[in-house]
Parts: sequence; structure tokens; C-alpha cells
Amino acid sequence: MFKGQPLTTSVYATYDGFSKEENTYAYYTEGHKDGTAKVKITQPGIWMVRVQHSVPEHTEDYDRYVARAVLLFEITARQ
Repeated sequence: MFKGQPLTTSVYATYDGFSKEENTYAYYTEGHKDGTAKVKITQPGIWMVRVQHSVPEHTEDYDRYVARAVLLFEITARQ
């Protein structure tokens, strides 16, 4: 959601230990028009899902506004 409306944006997901390289993700998808997205969880561990949206917004201090949301959660292995 952005300004109360569903947002179609890129969704990045990864888990702890996937890669030591910066900005490298285990999963990528595009959100749907209704603002939802599906991420396939492939590994137990601590996961991070990240979305970002930027809009031109010229002020005295900056040229664009960036909104970012990050969700962290842990997946445990089934017994």
C-alpha cells in the first residue's frame, strides 16, 4: 500500500546465509495490481522480504521520496 492505495512493485526476498554479496536476493517477483505478491519460501532460517517505491518529489532538501518496507521472520524446519 502507498498513500492508501494498492501498489504494484518489485518484491525481493532472501534468507540469512544465501549470499555474502550485497543486493543479492534468493527470490524476486512483481506484485499484482491488488497490491499482493507471492514469495516462495525455499529454506528454513531468517528471511527478509523487501519492497520499495520512489516518486519524484522536489523540495529544498531532496529530489525524490523513497518509501521502503522490510519484513523479517523466521522459518523453522518441520519435524
